[in-house]
Amino acid sequence: MKHSYKISGMTCTGCKTNVESALGNLKEITKVVANLKEQTVDIEMTSHVPLEKLQETLLKAGLHYTIQITGYKFNTFRYLKSRSENLTNQ
Repeated sequence: MKHSYKISGMTCTGCKTNVESALGNLKEITKVVANLKEQTVDIEMTSHVPLEKLQETLLKAGLHYTIQITGYKFNTFRYLKSRSENLTNQ
């Protein structure tokens, strides 16, 4: 299956390469093509990968880009805050 996402924060070809590399390391993902000019990324996967996992993968790689589905913006701040609270409560 193939999904297309908007991604913000990429400013150079190095950013594009970093996004493709980080997301391409997920076992479910077979192909990643980022488009710097359009600020999009097309991802082919063997099984669905939730948006939250894609964002977490970018963050764990030290990449502070925001990935979103058209009409839905992933709130990175809210996600990090909830992760921090979950770790504190364990």
